[in-house]
Amino acid sequence: MEPEKIFFVYPTLIRAGMAANGTYLPGISIKLNQKGTRHLMVITAGIMFRSVGMYFTEIDIQHEEKSIISNPTKSGKMDLLFADQTKNYLQLNIYSMFASSLNLDEDGLYRVIVKIYHSENGDKTGEPIDQKDCFFFVSHDEETVK
Repeated sequence: MEPEKIFFVYPTLIRAGMAANGTYLPGISIKLNQKGTRHLMVITAGIMFRSVGMYFTEIDIQHEEKSIISNPTKSGKMDLLFADQTKNYLQLNIYSMFASSLNLDEDGLYRVIVKIYHSENGDKTGEPIDQKDCFFFVSHDEETVK
C-alpha cells in the first residue's frame, strides 16, 4: 500500500465578510439568494505524503458529472494549515485549496473530487495515487432569485 493517502475532503463557500484564510467549517448545504454570480470555494483536505517526493494535487467540482471548474488540472491558490511529521518521515498536512469563478446556478447535488499524483517538473505523472470525494447541496431562495 502506498503511504500517500487523502484522509478527508470538505467544501466551504466563501461568503461576503468571511476571511479568505484560516480553517473553515464544512458546508454541505449552500443556500444562495441569486443566480448569475460566480463564487469562491475552499476545499479543505487532510493528506499524508512521504517527506521526500514531489506531488501534484488536482481538484474538480462537478454538477451532474460536468466540471464547473474551467481547468481542473491547474492548481489554484493552496494554503498549508497544519503540518506534522511522523517518526517514519511521513508528512501529515491539512491544506485549503481555492477554486474561483464557480457557477452554482443549478440547484442540486455537487461532487468535489480531490486526487493526488506523483509529479515531475510540476506536472502530474501516471494514475492517481489516491482520490477522495465529498458532496454538497445547492439551493436557491425562490423568493429572492429572479
